[in-house]
Amino acid sequence: MGGPGKAKRGIPPKTDFNAWYPAIVEIADLVDKRYPIKGMDVWKPYGWKTMSLIDSLTRSEMNRTGHDEYNFPLLVPEDLLDKENQLVSMLKVARDTGTDPSESRMGEEEGGFKKEVYWVKH
Repeated sequence: MGGPGKAKRGIPPKTDFNAWYPAIVEIADLVDKRYPIKGMDVWKPYGWKTMSLIDSLTRSEMNRTGHDEYNFPLLVPEDLLDKENQLVSMLKVARDTGTDPSESRMGEEEGGFKKEVYWVKH
């Protein structure tokens, strides 16, 4: 029997969560992968039941430890995304230069997270 963190049947080791999790989801056939949009998976009934259980356990632990839950929109209009992108860039500059973020103003260099966005066109 393999020790902790050992890969089994081509499954990446649990210590590499970013490779392990998608492999487990695919091997267990929890989602319908016909739609190639990251983060927009169609969960099959068994997969959805599993995710609901994980959600319930996570919420219970958050309540037990006194943490609050946040919910963010899945889809954001492009003009608001641009504004958020500017804010993220500004906060990165403040962090990198060691300045107080509250002293920064919008409109500084761009960078942010545009490369991580999936555009929905209609």
